Amino acid sequence: MAPSSSAAASYGTPSTWKNINEAAETADLLRLMRLFGITEKTAMHYVTAAHPERTAKLLR
Repeated sequence: MAPSSSAAASYGTPSTWKNINEAAETADLLRLMRLFGITEKTAMHYVTAAHPERTAKLLR
């Protein structure tokens, strides 16, 4: 669920939510990078936010 307009500033933009939702569905870094035109670091950020259990043991 998207945040209310008063909370939008603290929770990010609608495009951020779209990226996180897609990361929750796929967790595929290359797909995220191609779909949204983001860097590897940004894609990893979204996947880590969406799937902390998958990335907990990776070095950062």
